[in-house]
Amino acid sequence: MENTLEIITSTSEDAVKQLNTLRLNYKNEWVFVNLNLNGLTFRFKFYNTWVQIAENPEGLRGSSSMDIKVSEFKQYLLNFLQY
Repeated sequence: MENTLEIITSTSEDAVKQLNTLRLNYKNEWVFVNLNLNGLTFRFKFYNTWVQIAENPEGLRGSSSMDIKVSEFKQYLLNFLQY
């Protein structure tokens, strides 16, 4: 069973920075995150730079391509958080 990590932040930019730090700290491991951005909850499941599940507060889901560049990973997250 996975451990879900929690992040609370007030800006999308800080959220992306924290998510990227988790990516670096958990290389080659699945990462599960509940992200509170100004009271809105986003959920993520990712492995390295592959975001398998991204879910916004309305329950809409997205995912990225596998093994994308770090810059693309960060941009995907930033775009998703500005739904």
